[in-house]
Amino acid sequence: MNTEALAWAGTFSSAVIAAMATDAWQETRTRVVGVWQRFHPAFADSINEQLGAAQLALSLLPENLRHEAEGELVNRWRNQILQLLQRDPAVSELLAAALSGNPGQPETQVRQVGHVHGNGRIYMAGRDVTITDHD
Repeated sequence: MNTEALAWAGTFSSAVIAAMATDAWQETRTRVVGVWQRFHPAFADSINEQLGAAQLALSLLPENLRHEAEGELVNRWRNQILQLLQRDPAVSELLAAALSGNPGQPETQVRQVGHVHGNGRIYMAGRDVTITDHD
């Protein structure tokens, strides 16, 4: 079994289940089903129904039982997503985009590496940064 696909499946399944408790759930569900529609259309309707049933079941549970139920759902969806990833590894980019809110666009990944020697300093930021040195 491909460990990278397994890791992606775990990440995506956790994100899908976490989204069930948010206001963005319906949009997320639509985008995730869209990925199935593109890569495995025969199962898209079933996936849509399963996601809806899972979210409804979670919403009806008392708060003290949700954590365990969420863990079970993550495991179940990890297997579903893993099957899709094994069918076509390109699914990972579209799932990442669907879960990040940028459907159709792969998620941008940034990697920053800095090396410093002696008394040097490194300031890295993914976006805005304000630095005030008082030397």
